[in-house]
Amino acid sequence: MAHNLKTQRSLSKQRGVATLLVSIMILFILGIMTLYTNRSVIIEQRSATNEYKQAQALEAAQSGMAKFMAQLSSADSTINWQKFFTQSGSNITLKSSYENQAALNTHGYINSNGSAYTHDISTANAALPNTLLDAPKDAANNSTAIVQAYAVYLASTTTPNRFLIVSRGCADTTDCTYAAAYVTSEFTIGSTPTCALDINGNATVKNNSSIHALLRNDPRFDCGISVGSITASGGSLSQVTGCQNDCQNNPGDRLTPNYSTTGSSSKQDHFNKYFPGKTMAQLLSERTTQAAASPKTACVITPSGGAEATAADLLNCKALGLNRIFVNGNLNLGTDNRIDNFGYNMNANGITGVEIVINGDFKMNTAANIWGFLYVGGNTLTDPDGTPFSGSLRVDGSAAFGGSVTVNSSFAVYTQTGYTRDPNGGGVKANLALGTWRDF
Repeated sequence: MAHNLKTQRSLSKQRGVATLLVSIMILFILGIMTLYTNRSVIIEQRSATNEYKQAQALEAAQSGMAKFMAQLSSADSTINWQKFFTQSGSNITLKSSYENQAALNTHGYINSNGSAYTHDISTANAALPNTLLDAPKDAANNSTAIVQAYAVYLASTTTPNRFLIVSRGCADTTDCTYAAAYVTSEFTIGSTPTCALDINGNATVKNNSSIHALLRNDPRFDCGISVGSITASGGSLSQVTGCQNDCQNNPGDRLTPNYSTTGSSSKQDHFNKYFPGKTMAQLLSERTTQAAASPKTACVITPSGGAEATAADLLNCKALGLNRIFVNGNLNLGTDNRIDNFGYNMNANGITGVEIVINGDFKMNTAANIWGFLYVGGNTLTDPDGTPFSGSLRVDGSAAFGGSVTVNSSFAVYTQTGYTRDPNGGGVKANLALGTWRDF
């Protein structure tokens, strides 16, 4: 009996030890599983973080490219295409300080290693150096601690006016220590002609009227006349031409083409070619302030009661010695022929001659001669009653029309040193080339 009791106790102890060992083994296995699970979670977290940083870098690279392309067509010459390129006629060339063509390998990457399929911009010329993006804001409109940056690099291609753009994006730092991404594409730059006589709308030419623009070898212009569109009424367009010195008696001096048909842009875009970054209303506000200052530096004419400004109003401004003239409404010279050599030898406010801006329509049925720059925001009608024409409009300088122009007279523009104003790069447009986008 005692022996059986000892045996039972021994078996019970053995079962207890076995249970303990099994429990320990289970705990050990669970511990290992927990460690591996935690390790997997950490790996997933790191992978997700790396992917997020890479996505931030790619976002920065895309932002850099978008900003640069928008900047090229800006009206501000300190940041637009003129900062990076030079122009000769229709050819646009990348400035040497931004050129990376010599560093391109056979695969189109900026890399001295000819077989590489990655960019190495360590010694490349940057068009836009490392630039921080504005930090995104949280739900409470507070800036976050996220850091993103981009840099842009350019290179010429073998195709005229076509260039390679490489945008590098970084996350967490500006030097891409943690994550880098690249966006590569090609873009083209084209320019509308730079003309001494610039008509944005339609030009209607009546009764074989002559429209001439003489460049006199002024290097700032590569055409005499540009029109959005053109129509002949009661005659032909044979006397619509630009030339260097003699449009009438020397056919060989005429430019080819005689005039450029460019299509119409918005009036605001056209206005920005001559007054970058401003609207007509903003220019009026600026001129109004200048007209109220002491001493006055501008003259603002505002016809009352639906009336039109006249030659007498222009002459009053000139008598005050004011060569910045803003007509806030329509101007009608009628048959008044006193606008002759208007602005000649005037020099004030940084302007040689006069600057006449008309925020409305312009009509005349007389002979007029203006020295300086004429800008008409509305439509223009010269010599509406004369058949054949008897009047004439001559601008010694340059002239631009935001609206349409109907000519039933002799109309001529002569470029003159000091009096001429050329458009500020507003005719240059840059576009990404189809099928060239790559991001990695």
